Amino acid sequence: MLSFLVALFLAWHLLARADFFYATWYEVLDIDQTVATYGPRNRYRHGFANTDKREHQRLFAAIVTAIHDDGAGLEELQYFDTDSGVSSSFLTEAEIVHLRDVAMLINKVNAAGAAAVVVVLVLVAVIVVRRLPSPSLMRSHVGAAAVLAAAAALALNLGTEDVFYAMHEWVFPPDHQWFFYYQDSLMSTFMQAPNLFGYIALALAALAVTLYTAWIAGLIYFLRRTDRDPRGERRG
Repeated sequence: MLSFLVALFLAWHLLARADFFYATWYEVLDIDQTVATYGPRNRYRHGFANTDKREHQRLFAAIVTAIHDDGAGLEELQYFDTDSGVSSSFLTEAEIVHLRDVAMLINKVNAAGAAAVVVVLVLVAVIVVRRLPSPSLMRSHVGAAAVLAAAAALALNLGTEDVFYAMHEWVFPPDHQWFFYYQDSLMSTFMQAPNLFGYIALALAALAVTLYTAWIAGLIYFLRRTDRDPRGERRG
């Protein structure tokens, strides 16, 4: 189970380097239509409807970079209105506070993930040194599948949107805003929140399962090789 958490941790950072496939989900969710519909209705920002996919990708990438760097640069984010030729601040103060909360959460996850990596490597070293039995690939998969199935069943039973909101209430400070109407938030609009996060979660789960499978299979192969003497015979 600890290995699967490490796989999730690594999957998150791999996806972050690809901006969580925002360009792909942009097309799947027709986010350009969401921007065209709600951009002109925003009560605090104007001209965002006069931006294109490239500008949205740039802004999303900048936010991904910022939340992995203690929120640095969030205040300076601007979007360019091609009609007026004017650049305007992208995020509101409440959005900046929320994204800084996200950055703090990621820092905590990074610390826990790094600790988990160390523990897993130590456990592997113990198995090698003490010549303990190799883990079962089937048993490992069953355990991970059970956790994923339980999480999916809970989300479907309660409703994915309700689970999403409940997690935010649990994780973030109660006096910090984290829910934003499209008419009040360009961030929510161009992320089509919470729909985008559902696709990111699916990609995260798929990549984590792939990494976990490769890790366990590679680990079993390595342990079986190290459990043989130079003549290729298994040690007694």
